Amino acid sequence: MSRARPTLNADISKQADNTTLIHNNDRELPLGDVVAAKIAANHKKRKIRPDAVHAVEFMLTASPEYFRPDKPSEYGAYDPVRLSQWQSATTQWLQREYGDRIVRAQLHLDEATPHIHAYLVPLDDRGQLNCRGIFGQRASMFALQDAYAAAMKPLGIERGARNSQAKHTDVKKYYTDVNEYVGGNGASVVASLQAENAQLKQQIEAVTTERDELSIRLTQLSASPQHKNRPPVKKRDLGGLG
Repeated sequence: MSRARPTLNADISKQADNTTLIHNNDRELPLGDVVAAKIAANHKKRKIRPDAVHAVEFMLTASPEYFRPDKPSEYGAYDPVRLSQWQSATTQWLQREYGDRIVRAQLHLDEATPHIHAYLVPLDDRGQLNCRGIFGQRASMFALQDAYAAAMKPLGIERGARNSQAKHTDVKKYYTDVNEYVGGNGASVVASLQAENAQLKQQIEAVTTERDELSIRLTQLSASPQHKNRPPVKKRDLGGLG
């Protein structure tokens, strides 16, 4: 898998169920190496801009009500037939829309709801990295969402509301909610996050205090008569070094 850091809400006992759906016989290689190899093999002989986007990550999923219609609030549960149909339709859509520019796609089953992470190297028809040309316009993003929704429609999955005003859940509240579904383990997660947050606040306060003290000392030094009247250093004062 391509996780670079621990996923606190993942069920470790189910990580073996995660699987790679799209690959080029390189599933064991780090994702960064796969992306670099794709660029090296396809990018035309032209200097790559320092700010060029090398890969784009998609996260594709559906509502809990689709995966577990009889028990939507049960963390980590899913209907295997519905999962298989959605997995197949999503994989086909990715390959149809983007071809071999999708260098890897992974199905995750160890979190609350099944989802797929797909990674695309944004090469345009000229073989250049051109993320802005592919995804840079707002209309392009709407078109992408519409195309995926159309592919999912036969499964009874409807597109989310356009221009939704929904906001991301606060991390503390999210893990509090997760606690309701993981038999109390979420409490330790929240406590850990709170402790880490408190420690970071203390570090920030210490650095801020040190910065302020240094600023005051600098101001006092600059304003002191001794500093103002100090004669310029001459070469002979440095032992004749020139």
